[in-house]
Amino acid sequence: MLLNVCVPEGLLSGDTFTCEAEGQSFNISVPEGCCGGQVLEVDLPVVQQTLSTPEASPGMTLVELVVPEECYAGMEFEVLWGENEFTLTVPEGCEPGQLISVELPVIEDPPVGMPRSRRSSDSLEAQAAFDEQAELQQQQQAVEQQQVGPYPSPLTLTITLTITLTLTLTLTLALALTLAPAARRGAGANPDPDPNPAPYPSPSLHPRR
Repeated sequence: MLLNVCVPEGLLSGDTFTCEAEGQSFNISVPEGCCGGQVLEVDLPVVQQTLSTPEASPGMTLVELVVPEECYAGMEFEVLWGENEFTLTVPEGCEPGQLISVELPVIEDPPVGMPRSRRSSDSLEAQAAFDEQAELQQQQQAVEQQQVGPYPSPLTLTITLTITLTLTLTLTLALALTLAPAARRGAGANPDPDPNPAPYPSPSLHPRR
């Protein structure tokens, strides 16, 4: 197996270092004229490991089947094996449509081809009840929203209050600036004379005796 490896820093010709490939470790000697940091192309004698075929338990046989639609990890499904129906659980990491191997009892005349599998009736009932409850909750929330109406968010209330206070202060300041000159003029001027003043009493003349 050809592999490009980098010589570790600090190594010189004749030094050795360890390299791993395909889960196996190899000792490599730095060739002449090479040093740390250089990339080498080496041919490693990697031994290909074959995967062992899982063995079934006594009295059981491994059967391949497809996970039914809408069945996910942890959910149950039914499989027809011979004349009997068995309830199985979807393994972790599996999804609908995936091919899996399961253990089923050994029978005299196993069916030809892949056994049929379907979603468990318990899972169907549980899913139907969950969907019905979710739909009722959505309907209830829609009715409550129509009766009460949408609530404004705290940000909307804050912006509205700020705008109201700003307009109030602006109007108050404009009114004060408008009335201030008139007040100053009224304070500095004399009051208007009465157009019909009261007559002054004439002095009485008495002869001197």
